[in-house]
Amino acid sequence: LTPLLGDDALPVTKDSFDLTQLSLIEKTLDTMAAEFQPEVIVNLAAYTNVEQSEVDKDLATVVNASAPKAIAAWCN
Repeated sequence: LTPLLGDDALPVTKDSFDLTQLSLIEKTLDTMAAEFQPEVIVNLAAYTNVEQSEVDKDLATVVNASAPKAIAAWCN
């Protein structure tokens, strides 16, 4: 989306926004929102390795369910 939106997008990486740290999601979003003031948040992160997700069930659940739920709760 960054090439399409240019300066209107704030791309983040797993290093700058670690979805596995659920306790930090609200604080991270607060910090980012204070600086950027987003109108829309698009979460494109996903644990997509299906076979490995059977081994890393907890991690897959955090990335694909718990973190998006925390982001949605912050948005409300």
